[in-house]
Amino acid sequence: MSSFQPQASLKDYSSLVTTLIKSKSLHRASESERFGEFLRFAQTMLESGSSLDRLETVALLGRIVASAKSTKERVVATLAGRSLAEPLSPLRLLGDPDDRYYAASLWRLATPTWLSDFLGSGVVEEDTAETARQECVDGLVAVTSSLGNALDILTGKLKLLIIQPEEPPRTEAHRKRRGVPGDAVARRVRRILAALDSNARSNRQIADETSGKRLRSFLWSAFANVGLPRDFSAKRDLAQEVYSLILQVVHSRYTLSLNADTYAAIATVRDWFSETEWDQFSENEKAVEMAYSLQSALELMAVSGRVDNDLFRVLVLVTAGLPKARALTQQIVNRNPGLSRDAAAWLTGQPIPRSTALSSESQMVKIEGAIGEAMLANAEASDYARAVQGELLPQMAIFHSLPSSLLTDFLNSFFRAEDAVRRMAEMRCLETFGAPNAVEEFSPLKHEFVKPSALGAKLVAVVRPGISVHLEDGSQRIVVKAQVNPA
Repeated sequence: MSSFQPQASLKDYSSLVTTLIKSKSLHRASESERFGEFLRFAQTMLESGSSLDRLETVALLGRIVASAKSTKERVVATLAGRSLAEPLSPLRLLGDPDDRYYAASLWRLATPTWLSDFLGSGVVEEDTAETARQECVDGLVAVTSSLGNALDILTGKLKLLIIQPEEPPRTEAHRKRRGVPGDAVARRVRRILAALDSNARSNRQIADETSGKRLRSFLWSAFANVGLPRDFSAKRDLAQEVYSLILQVVHSRYTLSLNADTYAAIATVRDWFSETEWDQFSENEKAVEMAYSLQSALELMAVSGRVDNDLFRVLVLVTAGLPKARALTQQIVNRNPGLSRDAAAWLTGQPIPRSTALSSESQMVKIEGAIGEAMLANAEASDYARAVQGELLPQMAIFHSLPSSLLTDFLNSFFRAEDAVRRMAEMRCLETFGAPNAVEEFSPLKHEFVKPSALGAKLVAVVRPGISVHLEDGSQRIVVKAQVNPA
């Protein structure tokens, strides 16, 4: 057959479509009147055909639309009405992986109420065809509108999953490995998460504050009935996919990186490994990436004056121990001299000073701020005082009627006050930073705009220097911010 024929069987139509696609004549054939007859035949099959016939019909229509985009509008009309009133049978009934893919693409053409259930089953039950699984995932996320909702559907499907052995056992070692149900489930779940991760890379608005906890429920349900995986490679590969998906969630919205619940699934992942295995996995590339992501989250919080014990506990879990976690938080302190004393102490694991009216944190910081302001005022007045001493006083000596002694006494008093401020600054290890007119990259920890409306400038010019203090541990803290204008 070279074109659509009336009263053909579904098998005949499928063979014809294959021939037309290979000959690149499907588009031309779809413009004939007999294509309309085929669509009416397809509608009849969908409304009254057997379960398998309905599924094969949807696959055939999906294949036609994929090969001839101009047919989409007419195919969509065919799928409307009563055609999809009843749910389709599971995708697994289709032996051809391509047919499963095209049937899964139904979500691109119609959205019956049962579609999310149909696609969820397709995601979980797919054995080998990753393109079909990916199409099911893409459709499921699109239909449910979020990663969390999609995970809820998949969680329910996993509870019903029964995985058959992938292939007959060949050796005793192979037989033992395949005989652990948790390992087989781990490999299946890894492929599901890989598809979700791929979808998340191109669809960054799908995650929300509940995604982390729902991912944890999904993973817990996967092994609730079959037991935990035992094979290290199966556990490692699955854990990598879990981390990869979490990182995609974190990258989608930075606010999610600051929420410890985003990382909830990591606690479940930890349960799969022995202590030695977890130490080994903490050196994995994905684990290291996760640790640095958590470090960045803690740093964002610290520079805004906030800390989070739960987030730090996640970092300890990911790095497999407190020493490595503290090394990362110490780096935060080292590169942020403007952190508050409380935040710096928390990050380094030091006792945090009590916030009382007489505590050093509340009183000495105020004193240092006052000394800093005095230092800046002295620096401005000092130039004028020395100009008066070097230029004005010698000229006044010419006029004997002018009482220069008062000005001389004033300058002597000023220089004594200046020296006292200098000695107080030295005692508190205070010093200025930011040379006047120097151009720097704006930092909210070090700079403040003369005009607040200028906020947003990236490069700034220093108008008045700032004051910093050197602490005993070698770090610095900003006492008075430098005043700046946009460069």
